[in-house]
Amino acid sequence: METFKYKVAGSVFAAEPLFERVLLQMKDYRVPGDTPVDFNVKTTPEDIEFERLMVARVDEAEGNEVTSYPDDYLETIAFLRAVSLNLLDRGAVLIHGSAVAVDGMGYIFTAKSGTGKSTHARLWRELLGERAVMVNDDKPFLRFGEKITCCGSPWQGKHDLGNNIEVPLKAICVIEQGERDHIRKVEFSEVMNVLLQQVYIPRSEEHTSELQS
Repeated sequence: METFKYKVAGSVFAAEPLFERVLLQMKDYRVPGDTPVDFNVKTTPEDIEFERLMVARVDEAEGNEVTSYPDDYLETIAFLRAVSLNLLDRGAVLIHGSAVAVDGMGYIFTAKSGTGKSTHARLWRELLGERAVMVNDDKPFLRFGEKITCCGSPWQGKHDLGNNIEVPLKAICVIEQGERDHIRKVEFSEVMNVLLQQVYIPRSEEHTSELQS
């Protein structure tokens, strides 16, 4: 399969997937073929089997029936893992959350799956109209430099909502379900554990439900 180049969170990589699904997913992030690359991503059948094992472990840990996914879908997860690992070395980290830009500033809503991140982002878009633009509904990147920016990525969640944009980060909101709506500023120590659970941190033996959720 032909090699194409893509730019995510400020870094350019050459992609050599086994299936076309990866290329279709990343089409909005493609850059000209003569663009210098920072790294290469090439998947193998072993990578796909690794992701199949990871999905099975997550299902078993959560007490669910093991889901059978097609190889081309599992390759999209393998590509996400490989890109995330390489971007870590280049000052960007994957966060599991729903990111929206309002007046050019980024806001990320993060929490465990099913808490209401996407719902909250949708309400902001409905209430704020054209002032609000979706950055990524599932897996944006945080890029660290002179300032922290919120970056779109091709991995946009089940609703496929997002844009290839990068905006300064204004705030991260940790969502919890409750009986009434309210918001308050918290100390980092209060949400540190939650944030660490929602960012991709490679381990000696990978087992991160965030990549599959």
